[in-house]
Amino acid sequence: MVGIATVVFGFVATRGNPDGLVLARTWLVVMCGHAAIGLSNDYVDRNRDALAQPDKPIPSGDISPDLAYWLVIVLLAIQVILYFTLPVGAALLAFAATASGLLYNLRLKDTVLSWVPYFISFSTYILFLWSALDRFDPKLLWLYPPAFLLTIGINLANALPDIDSDRQRHRSKGLAHRLGIRRTRVACWLIFALTPLLCLGLTNVTPVNRVYIEVLGLCGVVVVLANILLYLRLPRPQALELTWKLSCLSTFCTAAGWLAALSL
Repeated sequence: MVGIATVVFGFVATRGNPDGLVLARTWLVVMCGHAAIGLSNDYVDRNRDALAQPDKPIPSGDISPDLAYWLVIVLLAIQVILYFTLPVGAALLAFAATASGLLYNLRLKDTVLSWVPYFISFSTYILFLWSALDRFDPKLLWLYPPAFLLTIGINLANALPDIDSDRQRHRSKGLAHRLGIRRTRVACWLIFALTPLLCLGLTNVTPVNRVYIEVLGLCGVVVVLANILLYLRLPRPQALELTWKLSCLSTFCTAAGWLAALSL
């Protein structure tokens, strides 16, 4: 999803005319950081996953812990080398996005501040793309109000499938664990349904092409409604996992619509 989003946003930032090599470099920086964060999360949680999610790569034996550890080191090293090919501002933003993801894995995941790295990573990710592609515009700072809501929603949706197991086995105290499954689920639906309305409200404050957020924001709301209907029909484990996947899709629709409205 992140790889596809990077390419799509690259075309949005350059209005459909990206430099192929620059976009490829930007994509590689993003994917190295994204993969390093994901693998480090699996490495840190390997003992927890052995009990709750034994089919994940490390507990299942597909990847050894040592291999995962060294892959993280290699990916981070490649990303750091690529920093030297970027504008200074873009390199700093990429560093902030990756560092916040690692901070989440190592320190903040099971705390009430677990949403903070999501907010930092998401907001700096977008600014990084535009900076790396030499398309930065101060108007992009209007991303922050909806980004604040969307990142809290994504953080809650990501934790939703594991709330019960995390509470029972690991005594986790993240925001979703404090809210519980029912309130977390409702909070996700409200956040992803209301954020497009916030974006529409912001069109009265800053000049944008609102047709993009109207169309894609509506798509995001439709995804939320589909999520609610499917949740009522599916067994609970499948429904919780589906909520996470559809939350990602709804976030992508709203974020892409608001970015396009600001950029095109």
